[in-house]
Amino acid sequence: MLPTLLKARFPTVSLGLGVLLVVASFFKIDDITKMQMSAHSSPIYPVFACGIVLIVAAVAVVLLTAAPLELRINSKIKRTKSGFTLRIGSADFNISFGRIENWECSDRSCAIALPANEFFDDECINDRDSALGAYIQSKFPGKIDDILKLISQRLEGLPSEQIEKEPGKLDESYDIGTCVYLDRPLSVDKRIILASATTKRAGQGLRAEPLFVFIAMKSVLQVMADHRITELYLPLIGAGRGGMPSAIALLYLALAVSELLRSSLGYHLRSINTMVFQKDRNTAPEVSRRTVRRILAFVDSVVCEQM
Repeated sequence: MLPTLLKARFPTVSLGLGVLLVVASFFKIDDITKMQMSAHSSPIYPVFACGIVLIVAAVAVVLLTAAPLELRINSKIKRTKSGFTLRIGSADFNISFGRIENWECSDRSCAIALPANEFFDDECINDRDSALGAYIQSKFPGKIDDILKLISQRLEGLPSEQIEKEPGKLDESYDIGTCVYLDRPLSVDKRIILASATTKRAGQGLRAEPLFVFIAMKSVLQVMADHRITELYLPLIGAGRGGMPSAIALLYLALAVSELLRSSLGYHLRSINTMVFQKDRNTAPEVSRRTVRRILAFVDSVVCEQM
């Protein structure tokens, strides 16, 4: 217990003593009760040097022990105008704060991936509070039925099985990781990848699991490779309706991204951009900036060093 207390108090004691020594190297106290001081004829440099050493030691202890992951030397984590970025291999992993529907992604080399359930039904796309619903309703107002028809056409011929998703209600499941690629749907200059990342079963409800994040991301990157897409934009997979806390979903996504960028799927990529939901500038994001930085620092320290 005593060593712990001494370690915890050292920065405060060292900083306080260091400041006193620096002051004492320039001034002498004539009357401590009245706080009367007078300057030395010349500074006492040994006392000044000792004070500086103690101040530097206090700052060093705080930096090295308070948040070792966040403040690593030579960290590749950088701040951007919209959030943070981490270089992983030859690609940038960018995390921004805002709303997915405000993201512009019209270049031929970029696509936006949106998580869907394994049935690709209209539940998510009609849900304005889901990332899929918010984006599709924003970019295709009044054309949801047309989008659903396109999705249904892309699903034709894909492997599926009948699953009881609700008591007494069967539906066609296309399994986790199935992707539907929409290339400029309805003449809108967007490239959209719908990836099944949540499952629903009678008695279990809608849910996502860590493995689903990796499977979905791998499938998305395979679609990108087939269509020569080098930039990806996506929300958190598994958060929200998927049931995972947003910070946990971001951690699993970051781990999946870092692992996949090490594989052959990552060689052609330029960036993967993730949006952490933030309603507006006056509202706190679902994952705090401090937590985002700590997650990136963890990935940088544990995963990226192995690349």
